[in-house]
Amino acid sequence: MYYSCKELEFVYLDFNFLNGTIPRQFTNLCKVKTLSLSFNRFEGTMSDSFGNMSKCFLEGLEELNLQFNQLSGPLLDQLGEFKSLERLFLNKNSFSGMIPRNLGKLSSSLQVLGLSRNNLTGDLPDSLGQLCNLERLHIGGNKLKGVVRESLFANLTKLKILTASQNELSLRLGEDWSPPLQLKQLRLGSWSLSEGSQIPSWILRQKNLSAYLDLSDTGIFSDNVPSWFWEIQFLNLSHNHLHGNIPDIRSSTENQYVYASSNQFEGSLPRVGNRLRELDLSNNSFSGDIAHFLCDDTYDTYSLEILHLGDNHLSGELPDCWMKWPSLKYINIGNNQMFGSIPTSIGLLANLLSLNLHNNKFSGRIPSSMHNCKKMQKMGLADNRLGGEIPTWIGTSLVELRILILRSNNLSGEISPELCQLICLQILDLSNNKLSGMIPRCVHNFTAMAKKKSLPDLYQLYGGEKSIYSFSVYIGGFIESALIVIKRSKLQYDTILPLVTTIDISNNSLHGDIPTEVTYLLELKSLNLSRNELVGLVPDHIGDMKQLESLDLSRNSLCGQIPNSLAFVSGLGSLDLSYNNLTGRIPEGTQLQGFNATSFVGNHLCGPPLTANCSSEGKVEKAYSADGVEWLDVFFCLGYSVGFSMVCSVLLLSKRWRDAYFGLEERMWNKLCVCVVVKWRRITSSV
Repeated sequence: MYYSCKELEFVYLDFNFLNGTIPRQFTNLCKVKTLSLSFNRFEGTMSDSFGNMSKCFLEGLEELNLQFNQLSGPLLDQLGEFKSLERLFLNKNSFSGMIPRNLGKLSSSLQVLGLSRNNLTGDLPDSLGQLCNLERLHIGGNKLKGVVRESLFANLTKLKILTASQNELSLRLGEDWSPPLQLKQLRLGSWSLSEGSQIPSWILRQKNLSAYLDLSDTGIFSDNVPSWFWEIQFLNLSHNHLHGNIPDIRSSTENQYVYASSNQFEGSLPRVGNRLRELDLSNNSFSGDIAHFLCDDTYDTYSLEILHLGDNHLSGELPDCWMKWPSLKYINIGNNQMFGSIPTSIGLLANLLSLNLHNNKFSGRIPSSMHNCKKMQKMGLADNRLGGEIPTWIGTSLVELRILILRSNNLSGEISPELCQLICLQILDLSNNKLSGMIPRCVHNFTAMAKKKSLPDLYQLYGGEKSIYSFSVYIGGFIESALIVIKRSKLQYDTILPLVTTIDISNNSLHGDIPTEVTYLLELKSLNLSRNELVGLVPDHIGDMKQLESLDLSRNSLCGQIPNSLAFVSGLGSLDLSYNNLTGRIPEGTQLQGFNATSFVGNHLCGPPLTANCSSEGKVEKAYSADGVEWLDVFFCLGYSVGFSMVCSVLLLSKRWRDAYFGLEERMWNKLCVCVVVKWRRITSSV
């Protein structure tokens, strides 16, 4: 068996759950040409496993693939000693330190070098310019810094793919530099480019650049983006200073992806073809209606999956022709000036995962046809003029819903218990409406707010292809986000959105008590029930909610004492219990005394941080003088006496007021006597 292992030429153990360190025995396989251990859970450093490589292993290995593991530490200095290495994949680990200079020794063999998405630092060594056979260089997603000059590319004549986005590198090239290479893919997102802030001329001379171009966040500006840019299969120009109009995007390229957000593009929206898969034109200055965009008759149906037009100046009504877009998974038209009702044809989008129409002027009711969008995971309709009741079908049909934001509308009626069927719900915001009734006691059924999830569970729940948190696997710049009000501030969540759990039903007309079942939501991070008409006690077990970071119960009619358990919620950073009827001593512990007194005003509380002292029974002590006089009672009695004497004086000195007073008293007495007589006669007659 040992002999047969030594004869191995190809080792493929990818996509398993292998862990621990990589066995050293692999480096003794003299005839191995390919060692591929990607997509596992190997950890440790390269020196742990490749520190003492056999000479035959160094001379014969052609491909080493360790990407998508958990390896750490510096890269091995001996990497440059491989004599025949053609492909080296170390992407998506936690390697740190600098890129070894001796990689330049692989000039006669290395064709692919993958170092993306690690923690590499330092500059980009000039020795990489010696890799004259290099075709693909992947160094994106690191912490590289420094200046890259044209000498690096002088010998890289075979380079076709350069992916280097998300570093802090600066490109300094001569104005007349003519590149010796023709790229198919170029990713320089977040770089500082030469030639001022214009689109570099050497990029404009890339005749084969048709697969991928990423110039996002590079500070470039232009009023005339080359028309051929819009035919590149993967185009990312977001976060720049580009302006002008965008022509119709009718590329013949299969599955095209265009991202041009956060620029100054203006005019009407471009028409698109049926090959476009993802389009992000958000945060620009597009204006006018979108009927020509949505209802274009050029194609019967579109394959578009992501449509982001938020943060523009679009106006008019939303056309009722969404049936032409059956593949849509994500729609965002938020922060525009759209009005009218939400069209019923949105209910025909069976694949829709996320709907964002917030901050417009939409009115009417939420269309019942949307109950067909059974895959929907986010409904964001905040800051509109929608009315009517919250539909019960949201709870019964949209069972995969995770985010429901209906904040700041004109919704009325009660919160239906059917909403409690949303076991995946992690964000519920119904604040600033006209809701009445009681808080449903079935809220403990919000399982996603009650059960702690492990990291593998979160990865499976929020990392799958059908998740709103992993829409784009190509661009990488698009991610779902949500604007949530916490601590009375609007906060934008994106990368950590899967970890956010919040309930906000503040500023309504809800009555009744706070259900004890709320305290079962052990993973809830923010709870806001303020500005309602809630009564009763604060639940005793509210301190069981150890993950609470923000709690607002202010401006209700809650009574009783503050539960002692609340003093031991260590993560609580924001608390407001003001303007209720709470009584007694503020519990002492590790938390509550650190809040400002404004968190407790408008109650009958005592103890720090308030200045009112407590008696031995925990009641607010009255203010006594040094000789034991209760001055509060004295002032009360004195005020009553002064007021009574003033009324008597007026009646005594003024005949007109005296006649009016006794006349009113006589009329009231007569009416009372008549009512008593009539009532008595009715009773006696019935007997």
